[in-house]
Amino acid sequence: MGIYCDTGFDIEDSNNKGYSLRELDFYQWIPAEMRKIEKNHSFSLRKNLNTGLFELYRNYFDTKEILVVFSTKDLQEALDTANRIWNTYHSKWSGQKRERDTICEHKPPNLDSSFCKIYEKQLTLRSE
Repeated sequence: MGIYCDTGFDIEDSNNKGYSLRELDFYQWIPAEMRKIEKNHSFSLRKNLNTGLFELYRNYFDTKEILVVFSTKDLQEALDTANRIWNTYHSKWSGQKRERDTICEHKPPNLDSSFCKIYEKQLTLRSE
């Protein structure tokens, strides 16, 4: 589905100190039938810059509570876990499984061209 570089999560959010400016939103709500077992929430990925861990978290609408449900140093593990959670809440409702996200390999074709600092540095070195 998407290609994401871990270096894209290294810039701090000035409005949320200690966390990455870049966040990936996997869903903004859960289907009504799932609200019988879980409160409505959005689900996102961010990096905790103090611990170096990628965090998957729920943001509950009614309480504004943020709950970290999974954390890891491995971006691919975080993406795979997010996929499984999306499928848990949305695959029955949507009738499909979410395609797997992958990590950037710092070169085309598997490149996060907007956020890969490693590829950007390689291009700079080549042009000098």
